Amino acid sequence: MSYACGRWISVPTLRTRICVCPCTDTETREPDLDLDLDLDEPPEQLSGSIVYLNAMHGQYVFTVRVRLEPAQPAISLEPGSETTTVTVRRAAPEPGTDGWRFFRDTLWRGEVADEAHVRRLAEDWLDLSVESASFSELRVDTAYFDAMKSAIAADLDAFNAETVSEVLSKYLGSSIRVQDA
Repeated sequence: MSYACGRWISVPTLRTRICVCPCTDTETREPDLDLDLDLDEPPEQLSGSIVYLNAMHGQYVFTVRVRLEPAQPAISLEPGSETTTVTVRRAAPEPGTDGWRFFRDTLWRGEVADEAHVRRLAEDWLDLSVESASFSELRVDTAYFDAMKSAIAADLDAFNAETVSEVLSKYLGSSIRVQDA
């Protein structure tokens, strides 16, 4: 959901953005929370503003083939059943916060850029031996996607790109799924 002026404050610990837009259409939406904000700039515009909470959700989805190994010598696995494929979902950090550029450092054109690196990451995530790992999609809601595009636009040089669309295509290809609950 977007509002006229788009003034948002990120609250990373809550994975939330707070709208501090005094021009929000209050007739069509009731506020989730009414706060008296004490901010450095510009307090005259924000004092008494209606505040809207907008929870963002994003997760990277990977398909990972793991190898199961018995922890005790007296235990064995049926031959051919020692590997299985699982879907792993990793929370996507809020755009603009530490680690939010995971896609830039890990993916290329919607595929894993360095499979050995992603296998090591998956082994750390799962504490299992990983045989293969592939990227499936970045699954986000509209609020996350809008915040992501804004964060990318604010720092295009970090992506060596001229537009947000170029960044999204370069790193995620068509592997972005935007879905709201």
